[in-house]
Amino acid sequence: MALEDRWLEVTPQNFIQNGMSNGYIFLKTVKGFKIRQVVTIKASGLPDLDLDVINVYPDHLIVGRFANKDRVDISDYTIALSATVEAKEQVKKYITDKDLLSHVYEVEPINAIRTAGVDENGAYGTSLKVEVDGKPTKVTGFSCPDGSTAADVRVVHDGFTKAWDDIEVTARRGDGQPAEITTRKGGIDVQVGTLDYFADGEFQRLRVVDA
Repeated sequence: MALEDRWLEVTPQNFIQNGMSNGYIFLKTVKGFKIRQVVTIKASGLPDLDLDVINVYPDHLIVGRFANKDRVDISDYTIALSATVEAKEQVKKYITDKDLLSHVYEVEPINAIRTAGVDENGAYGTSLKVEVDGKPTKVTGFSCPDGSTAADVRVVHDGFTKAWDDIEVTARRGDGQPAEITTRKGGIDVQVGTLDYFADGEFQRLRVVDA
């Protein structure tokens, strides 16, 4: 069967909180998990649980029985028992054409197909992305102010000229937009970039100096 018809395997992901009675599983990343996907929950000394993903959020899953949206109590699956969740490679579950339209269409008075920028975890407008050497890199510690649709700021590849392995928003404007971002290498500050904006709030340029 063609790969595009299948969801890829998700390797075991450790719980970062104990499983909850309402089916919540908190994880470091939910990348790869999909609604209606079958997942297996494991913990030392407990039986494996095969459940459906009912919903996916940026930091957690909700699991249970998708057919009737029943959540399953997984509170016995704890960090102390090394609880994990994983998914085998499996055939994708598709929605109908009617469902697809209802998911993306905004009714009157807008009458338009909605589009929205999201990150790999499905989060809307929660990360600043900086492009260095043509490679998008997520910046930690950034969130858009309420009502903002500018989820991404793209910085040209020659903005930061020195090697780094971490980048963080270190100062913000009054409206919540980042005013300063700092690159680090091995935990040591390398360069500091100041972000300038036009009067209407749109990103204008990045000015970089050595830290």
